[in-house]
Amino acid sequence: MDVMRGISGKVLALLDRREKEVHIRPEHASNGAFKRLHEVGHHIIPCQSDLAYADDYFTLSPETSALFELQANHVAAELLFQGTLLQEQAASRRLRAKSVLELSATFGATIHSTFRRLVETNAKPVAGVVLNRQPSCIAPLSFERREAFSSVLWRSRYHDPHNWPQWFDSGPFEAVVPHVAAVSTLLESGSYKDPIRTRIPWPDLNGEIRAMRIEVFTNTYHIFVLFAPSRAVLLSAH
Repeated sequence: MDVMRGISGKVLALLDRREKEVHIRPEHASNGAFKRLHEVGHHIIPCQSDLAYADDYFTLSPETSALFELQANHVAAELLFQGTLLQEQAASRRLRAKSVLELSATFGATIHSTFRRLVETNAKPVAGVVLNRQPSCIAPLSFERREAFSSVLWRSRYHDPHNWPQWFDSGPFEAVVPHVAAVSTLLESGSYKDPIRTRIPWPDLNGEIRAMRIEVFTNTYHIFVLFAPSRAVLLSAH
């Protein structure tokens, strides 16, 4: 704790290889398991030989482009979710917000990291997005995207979420906004209890409009949207 207090800036976790210690800033201990394992990743990857590594929000993010940080994030995820064990336990469950919360508790991981892992490793066409909990604009109402990810099968049938717009406010995303806004309002009033589930029209790569099941939920810091297509075709391309 004293080590972290003596470091200025936005450092959240620190590896001291000489002392073989990992230090976590106390006010960010809620995601301590991932942060610790990220630092362990720095320690065990042979090509990463610096005596110390200091990590902030960017380097601990799944979106980081720094090779060493991506490698450390990968090690942390593999250790935290014990290889394929998370997928094995999730295989018998329908991917819902409830299963994300349950498996998050089982593995001692954050809701955020569990959600991402469950979506990316899913055998079905599913996608997920992480949005800011407050709107970025009121007119038109929009929410900023922080992350977006999907399963392999999703990308063979629908547009890659990595190419989705930064702000959800138009096109097919416009149908998502009212439900995200409802969760945002409930969060601000302290009355959020359960995810919001509904269906919206969504285009596939063939130009057909399909019924898309969405589930909007939160970890109180961000708002998550899970996308899972139904079989119904609302408008055929032919």
